[in-house]
Amino acid sequence: MQSRGAIVVGGYVNGLGIVRALAARGVPSAVVRTQAWDLAQRSRWCVASCDAHGLEEDPGRLTAALDPWRARFAGWALLPTTDDALVALARHHDALAADFRPIVPPEDVVARLVDKRRLLDAARKAGLDVPHCWGPATPDTAARTDLRFPVLVKPVVGYRFFARFGVKLLVARDAAELRDAVARVAAADVACEVFDFVPGGR
Repeated sequence: MQSRGAIVVGGYVNGLGIVRALAARGVPSAVVRTQAWDLAQRSRWCVASCDAHGLEEDPGRLTAALDPWRARFAGWALLPTTDDALVALARHHDALAADFRPIVPPEDVVARLVDKRRLLDAARKAGLDVPHCWGPATPDTAARTDLRFPVLVKPVVGYRFFARFGVKLLVARDAAELRDAVARVAAADVACEVFDFVPGGR
């Protein structure tokens, strides 16, 4: 058993970067795969890996996946690399902290970060500019005659949306596309809102 190391939860590019950064400092790591396309577990610096797919639906799957590692990796840090991993670690902090060191803010702080309504509200209160929101992604909002297209259909909780659609948002260039987007998110039971499209810089 090595007393110094880190378990990286989420093995896509962020996770791979963390594994490599830790290795450069002589810190071993293990990887919890949360998506089929994860790749950090293939790094030569990864000493072990396991699966905890579907955290967006059941954060408790992380605890179950880590249970067999409690003795082998006792005292290792737990590092989230995705929103669903962050939520799972925060929600089960006390149970995991008995054997590991979860590096995560308190659950109420995490909730404010991953819930975009609460995050935008905090930004407004801080005096920051935020995109205009036309309302929830519902047929009533889609029927508004004062919308300025294109608009974005963005999830309230991003990682749940990504798990279902494989993208972070939907772009609607006209009323027909917005009606279609609203129908899709309703069918998936994912709460979303409609925002102005703000072009980014190059």
